[in-house]
Amino acid sequence: MVLRSALTRHPHLKLVLMSATVREDLFSTYFNNCPVIKVPGRTHPVADYHLEDILQLVGYGGRDGDVATRRVATADPDSPEGTRVQAATMRAFLEGTDEAFEALLDTIQGAQGGYADEMALAGVAHAGTGATPLMAAAGKGRHVEVTRLLGCGADPSQKSRDGGTAATWARRFGFEDIGSMLVRVAGAFPNPTHASLPIVRP
Repeated sequence: MVLRSALTRHPHLKLVLMSATVREDLFSTYFNNCPVIKVPGRTHPVADYHLEDILQLVGYGGRDGDVATRRVATADPDSPEGTRVQAATMRAFLEGTDEAFEALLDTIQGAQGGYADEMALAGVAHAGTGATPLMAAAGKGRHVEVTRLLGCGADPSQKSRDGGTAATWARRFGFEDIGSMLVRVAGAFPNPTHASLPIVRP
């Protein structure tokens, strides 16, 4: 009601509503039959999770003294999936193209085991450098890919062979904003422990 009355009082005001799930006919009618623009796009599957499920998926282990801890699952880097992630990480970092990063994310998110496998694959480190997909994305200033990898369960506190985290990689290549964000995210779970897990196929 407030927005509709504001529009009549201030005709220069422009209002844009965006949603993938809203009933556009209802809103259009409410706002004096305003035009509706439909933009086609990809839909993503949605799954319901309860807090207990999420805690188990991210490996949250309770409290260690007064400091939060979590167990971070990492796929075996020598497995076929781990080898593919290493190759895709190297390609994405060296090429830095949209296609290379999309291929990396497809490799991680194409895991048939769902979120648990994505989380394990997101933590695979390159055998030579110790670089993870998150480090490659941060070092190339890829905001969207950094966010997507964090959504896959990538650990921002994981370190490469030179001791650098994803935040270090971002800052090394001049992406201070990404570095600061990754430091904040890493601060939420200050003491992760890594465990190498196999990818189980049905």
